[in-house]
Amino acid sequence: MSKRTELKPEEKVRIEFIDKLLKKTGWTLLEEKAKIPSQGYYAAQEVEIKGKFADYILYENGKPIAIIEAKREGDASLESALQQAKLRYEERTSESYDNSSIYNVPFIFAVNTKRDPKNNLVPNIKLWDLRSKTSRSRDVFSFYTPR
Repeated sequence: MSKRTELKPEEKVRIEFIDKLLKKTGWTLLEEKAKIPSQGYYAAQEVEIKGKFADYILYENGKPIAIIEAKREGDASLESALQQAKLRYEERTSESYDNSSIYNVPFIFAVNTKRDPKNNLVPNIKLWDLRSKTSRSRDVFSFYTPR
């Protein structure tokens, strides 16, 4: 008889929701530590940026375009996750997407899950568009498609 291993709460959000939503919206998921192709639209997991790890980074033609931070079910800290990601990854690098903001990427997503009115577990996604200094986070229903 094999021992059943339980997923950690954050892993559950990643596997059951984030991975599926990324595939559904047109992103190709890469294996951890895979080389980022220079052409195409990819989602890489556990990417190190200057000694810090992002849960996911979305790449467009080899350039990072968005960071996704995963949190466990019901974690009320999505706003703080966005702030944390903004601070952690704000320093621009030569790999930065473009010059649309002072940040390394134009978009940050934070994701957890919550219960809907029928008690179903559903994704809870917040987006922060860093291209505008006056931008605030907002709820979205899914990730942006590569287009």
